[in-house]
Amino acid sequence: MRIWSGLRTERVSGVIWEENGMTLERILITGATGFAGKWLARELALAVPEAKLFGSSHHSTDSADLPSGFTLLKADLANAGEMAEVVGTAKPDAVFHLAGMASSYGSDREKIFLANVTGTETLLRLLSGSSHLCRVLLASSGYVYGPTGEGNPARESAALHPLGDYAESKVEMERISRPFADSGALSLTVVRAFNHTGPEQKPHLAIPTFARQIARIERGLESPIVRHGNLMSRRDFLHVRDVTRAYRQLILEAEPVGYRIVNVSSGVPVIMNDALHLLLDMALVPIETFEDADRLRPFDLPESVGDSTFLRELVDWKPEVSFEKTLAETLEWWRQQPDLT
Repeated sequence: MRIWSGLRTERVSGVIWEENGMTLERILITGATGFAGKWLARELALAVPEAKLFGSSHHSTDSADLPSGFTLLKADLANAGEMAEVVGTAKPDAVFHLAGMASSYGSDREKIFLANVTGTETLLRLLSGSSHLCRVLLASSGYVYGPTGEGNPARESAALHPLGDYAESKVEMERISRPFADSGALSLTVVRAFNHTGPEQKPHLAIPTFARQIARIERGLESPIVRHGNLMSRRDFLHVRDVTRAYRQLILEAEPVGYRIVNVSSGVPVIMNDALHLLLDMALVPIETFEDADRLRPFDLPESVGDSTFLRELVDWKPEVSFEKTLAETLEWWRQQPDLT
């Protein structure tokens, strides 16, 4: 039985060297062309330039936004044959599994579970059959907790109350992943990341949607009204750069274990109305707001906030980018886009 717990680790030139002589020199990111995937690729390229980086993407083979030397492979997460080719090519020592359907992409339960559960299980089976041990980070979500109590951020030990197909798929993904760690086949770190945003995020979520509307209004492309959904909900926001730094530290710096769950969060609730008005204060022209019934969601938690105490105990991490700076960077990125039509 292969067990990771208790191995001593040592950093050498940015790469983790294990007691048994193994190194984390080959790293795979699934969903590498997604929002967090691109930021993680850059984070790893800077932190461990000696490592060979690979990525998979279902939607794109365009590596223009990825670091130099990054190997991008096209594969559908739900296609076992294509994923076997990815794993066989990358031969990873560590995997950051970010691919899947996000919370903002529709409500087709079958497709969501196919990507987030079946696709994850396929990947873990392939990795567990490797000739060497692999450290794996699985991207879950803070939404698995359901609504959190005011002034009581969720800890990893909290009961799960997922609402909606996306959150339920992440709970099921966590459930089916555990046996791969218990058998000693893999070292799994499940990260329950709360809301993260920043430049390059597609306008399917609130912050980039607000920022894009403001940039379009400033350019005279639409009337000076920002349309929005529910603004009374409270969310836990981090800059995507702080999130991907946490991911990197958890796999490359924290002592490996068989299985653990870690929140990645700020612990600070932000009322969406406040977030919108901070952005409006940065606008170059006067802008009004309008609640659009089409933007109201069927599952909109009143509050979703996480406690990151365990993360801070494992590694030397804390958020470095303020929420105000995160908003400013996001708005400025949209202003710089040549095509906002």
